[in-house]
Amino acid sequence: MPSGGRRMVFNTQERVVSTDQNRQQAFIGKDRAELWRYLIDVSAGTDDLDAAALDTEYSTQENPLRAEILNGVLVQPQSGTLNLLVTPGAAFVLDPDASPSSDDSPYKFIRTAGVSTLGALALTGNASGFTRIDVVECQRVENTVETDNRDIFNPVTQLFTATTVTKGLQSEFTYRVRAGTPNAGFPGTAQGWLPIAVISVPNGATSCDQCTFWDVRPLVSDRAVAPFNVSRDLSRKGASMGMVDFTAGQAQLSGVFERVAGSRRLGGRMRPGSTITDAQFVDLVNAANIANGQMPANNSYYYVWLLTPFSLPRWARYTDGPSGRVPRSPRGIPVVSNVAPDKNGNPIAAVALPSALGLGGTTSSAAFVCCGRTDGSGTPRPMLVDGSVQWASNNGDAPQINNSAFTATSFTWSLADNTHFPANARAILARIQLWPAVATLEVLNLANMMLIVNNAAGREVARIPVADVVAWNFSGTEKDPSLGFALRIPIPNAYTTVTPASYNVTLTWTAQIGSYVIFNNAMLFIFGWDIE
Repeated sequence: MPSGGRRMVFNTQERVVSTDQNRQQAFIGKDRAELWRYLIDVSAGTDDLDAAALDTEYSTQENPLRAEILNGVLVQPQSGTLNLLVTPGAAFVLDPDASPSSDDSPYKFIRTAGVSTLGALALTGNASGFTRIDVVECQRVENTVETDNRDIFNPVTQLFTATTVTKGLQSEFTYRVRAGTPNAGFPGTAQGWLPIAVISVPNGATSCDQCTFWDVRPLVSDRAVAPFNVSRDLSRKGASMGMVDFTAGQAQLSGVFERVAGSRRLGGRMRPGSTITDAQFVDLVNAANIANGQMPANNSYYYVWLLTPFSLPRWARYTDGPSGRVPRSPRGIPVVSNVAPDKNGNPIAAVALPSALGLGGTTSSAAFVCCGRTDGSGTPRPMLVDGSVQWASNNGDAPQINNSAFTATSFTWSLADNTHFPANARAILARIQLWPAVATLEVLNLANMMLIVNNAAGREVARIPVADVVAWNFSGTEKDPSLGFALRIPIPNAYTTVTPASYNVTLTWTAQIGSYVIFNNAMLFIFGWDIE
C-alpha cells in the first residue's frame, strides 16, 4: 500500500530512463526534508497563542545561515597549538539551491564528518596589541563522495566507453575561521555561513590555551519546546536555587538558575561567561561581569541577566585549558547591570556587554536571572533564592517605605516597579510595623484588619485579611510599643507593560477607644519577592 509520500510510477513494459530513477530519489529526499522542515523550522508563533502570530515558512538563505544542529559539530581546541578539530554531527539548514527544481526542498539534511585532521582548521596568533574576536563557522557544500567506472554510450561513435562518473553525492559542511579586526569587537555574521563558536584571542596568544571560547551552536536540545520552533512571550524560569554570598571581597553568585527566553532554554549552574579565570561562581563586583557603563547605583537594585548577543544562541563558555576543553553551564553570558526588567521579565533597555569580553555592543536578547540590593557603596549585598522566593539577608538590604497617607483607621503606601521591587515580581514579602499614638493604651481592640491592593488607576485588585483582633496590651512597661506582622502582598500585573507602574497598598481596620487616633506612624519593609 502507498505510504502517502510522492512516488514515481514505472508502468508495465515502459522503458525506464535514468532521469526517472534520479527523480525517484529526489521525491524521497524532498518528503523527508519537508517533514523535518515543518517539524523543526516552520515557526508555530508563540506558545501564548498570540492571534497575530501565524505559522511562518522560511524559504530564503539568511545571515547567519538558518540551521538547527541535531547533535555534534562541536569545535575542539587543541592544547598547545592553534589547531581546531570539529566533531562529526548532523544538522538541518535552510539553504535553497541556486537553481532549484520542483523536486527540491530548501531544507537540507547534512551529515558531517567534521574536521579530524590537524592543521586543516586553525587560528592565527595575535601580536596586534589588542584583543581580536574570531568566528568559527560552516557552510553547506555538495560533495562527491563516491565515483566508479561505468560504460557510457557515445552517440557519435555508437559505442559504450568506460568512464569514471559520480555515483554518490552528499551535503556536507565546509569550515573556516573568520578572523576579526583587533580591538573592533565582534566581526558580525556572514551570509550563508553558520557560526558554531566565537573566540576571544588576546594579545600575545600563541595557542588555543590563552583564548576564551564560546559555544554558539543552535542545538535542537536547547529549544524550550523541542524540537518545535515555538516562542514564548513571557520569560519563564525553571529551577532557581542559589545565593549571593559576599566573601573575600567578592559578591559570589552561585547555584542553578534555569530560564526560558523566546524559544531557547538558558541558564544552568552559575559560572562566569567572561574571559577571566574560570570559577564555580560569578563575581558580581568583578568588572569582567558588569555591563559596560551600567554599574548598579548605591542603595538600589542590581539585576543579573543571561545574554545571547548578535542573534546567536547558547553562548556557553568553554572550560579553561590546557586540555579537555568543552562547553559548560550556563547557557548565556551572566552579566550584572542596572537595567531593570519589564513585567514580562525582559530588559527595559539594551544591556551592554562587559568591556572585558572584547565583543562590544549591547543586546536586548536576555533572560532575567535574579536581583538584589546594593549597599551604600554600590556593592551587591547577600541574597538567597529558595526555589520561588528571593530573600534579602536582612532588613537593611530591603526598601523601608514610610506611609504616604494615614487616617485614624488606615495607612497607605505607594509602591513602584523597579524602585521597591523588580517589575516582574508577582508578589512581595513584606513586614508592616505600626506605632501607636499613645504608648500607655491599656487595651487596643482591632477588627476587620484588611490590606487592600490598588492598581495604578486606583481600582482595587486584591483584598487580604490580616487579623480580626484581639485585645492588645500596652501596659506602659513597653518602650516604644508597636505591632508588626508579615504578609505576602500580590503585585498587580499589566501584561506587556514596559513602563514601570506604581501601586497603592492600604492597610485598613476598625477600632474604637475613646477619641484617640490609634496609630500615627507605620512602615513597610520589603524583605523578599516571588518572581513567578
